[in-house]
Parts: sequence; structure tokens; C-alpha cells
Amino acid sequence: MGNNQSHIKVKKNVDVVMVGGGHSNVQVIKEISEKFELLDRIETEDIYEKLRCNSDINGVRLTLISDHDTSFYSGMLPGCIAKQYDNEDIQINLVEFCKWANCNFIRQKMVGLDPKNQLIICENDFKIHYDYLSIDIGSTTRGLDIPGVEEYTIPTRPIATLIEKIDKFEKELNFLENNNGKENEQKEKNERKNLKICVVGAGAAGIELSFAFRSRFSFQNLKNEIVLINGSKKPLMDNRGKSLTNNIEEKLKENNITFLSDLKVKSIQCKDNQQDDCNNINQNDDDNDKENYRYLSIQFENREENEDCDLILFATGAAPPSGKIYT
Repeated sequence: MGNNQSHIKVKKNVDVVMVGGGHSNVQVIKEISEKFELLDRIETEDIYEKLRCNSDINGVRLTLISDHDTSFYSGMLPGCIAKQYDNEDIQINLVEFCKWANCNFIRQKMVGLDPKNQLIICENDFKIHYDYLSIDIGSTTRGLDIPGVEEYTIPTRPIATLIEKIDKFEKELNFLENNNGKENEQKEKNERKNLKICVVGAGAAGIELSFAFRSRFSFQNLKNEIVLINGSKKPLMDNRGKSLTNNIEEKLKENNITFLSDLKVKSIQCKDNQQDDCNNINQNDDDNDKENYRYLSIQFENREENEDCDLILFATGAAPPSGKIYT
């Protein structure tokens, strides 16, 4: 985006740095690029050296630091899971976006922050000065400290990992549905004719993703059960009015989605002690074990009966990223 005479001119050199390519920072970059006169992007390979030096030209120097070239727009995530959109449709190409916005792009991971000297520290000990800083590095999912959650569930954050794991789960289903091979593989196919997915967390995200799973697996040649689990006694989305609550409950029934309320998750375990068959959902693609995502069991603090299922999505709200970045 070229400079325009109508842009606001700044009478000093100002470094505005955005860390993280989430859609909040993307919107801020767009607004700044449209309203202020920006210094030209640094196109050369010595961008690191040039960013260390203060420019003698007045204006705003805009820089985005991200450890990924793309960012996912969360508002379109349920549609992507429901296969209304391809994965690429909900991604923002940060490199091309920065070119359009006249913003420097640095693919690095922020590992430290020196507020006193106004410095961002990246993995290779590269430091960049800022006058104004915006950090949008996303969040994690609440409840990851519950036993078994990290090992055996799919948390809703980060989005890239969420989509990747759901796609991998579906590939496992397709393998079992399409194979015509050995007797034991056919046995697994028969066991998979009743798929059960549990979504833990009945906020807006959990509700939307329950409907998305119903849509995604409706074409599969197997009976599938979707269970939405709420940790609260309160009605669904009760802060948005009774009319919305009634509408959601009606739609859940229409789509044959079971709703369970007032259940506190105590742990996630492998059913019937089948530890060898209940492999870590976070394993690499190179592990060609076709028994993933099976024999899972949710244990509750306030109910004796467990909830057994094939896949668990954890949509329990946002938590701050772990770790300390201050130096």
C-alpha cells in the first residue's frame, strides 16, 4: 500500500511492532497502514541489521513478528470443521498481507521482553526496539492440567493444531471404513460403526463445534453420536437471553446432539486399561498405528458413571499462554 497525501504524517521516527499474527493484530496493522504515512518496507536480506538502526526519516515504521507465515481466522473455524470451507479459506497469508500493508515481516519467535529498554528478544538473540508494542500471541485452553487432557484430547487452541488433529482422526476413520484386508482390520471396521464424539465445554465455541461435527460426519457410513458436556448447571448461553437458550436447546435436539450439564471432568483415561491401543493423540504422523483415538473414557468428579467415546474435543475457554517472557 503506497503512501497517500491524506495519510497522517508523524514528525518523528516511531517504531510500531506487532508480535503475533492473530486477526486482532492484522486489523490493527490494516488501520495503521490506512491512516498513517509509513516508512517503506525493508525488502533486502539485511532486514535484521537495518531494523537495529534508527531511521533518520520521520514516519511510522511498522513491523510484524510471527513464528508462522499464516494465521487462522477463528470466526470461520466451525465452518471449516463442518467442511463448508477448505483449510486454506480461513488462513491469512501474513507475508503477502505485510507487503500490501507496507509492513516489515520477520519470521521469528519472541522469547523475551525487556520493557525497560523497550526491546523484543527473539530466538536467535535478535533484538528489535519498539516505541509501541502490541502482543497477540493467542491463548491456550483452560483445563490442560486435568490428568489425561493433554495426552488424549484435542484442545481448541491453537487452531492450526486443532484442524490438523481432526483431519488426522478422519483419515483414521477412512482407513477403517475403506479397508478390505485382514480379518482383524475388518473387526476394527465393525467396531467403528458406532462413532462417539464428546465436546467438553458448552460455551459458544463448544456449541458451534458440536453442530460442526454433526455436519462433518453426517456423510460417513457409520452411526455417530455427538455429546455436548457442560460443567455448569446454568442454561446454555443464559447471559444472552432465554430465547436464544431455548433456540439452541431445540436445535441440539433436532440434530440429535446429547446435552449433559453440571458435570465436572476429573480425568481422561484409556478405557479398560488398553494403554497400548489408546495411543497419545499428539503422536507424529510417522507412527502408523491405526488404533488411535479409541478406548477413551471421561471420569467426572460428581458422577460415578464414565462417558466412553472415540474422540474428545476440549472447548473449555481461554487461558493465558504458559511461561514467562520478561527478562
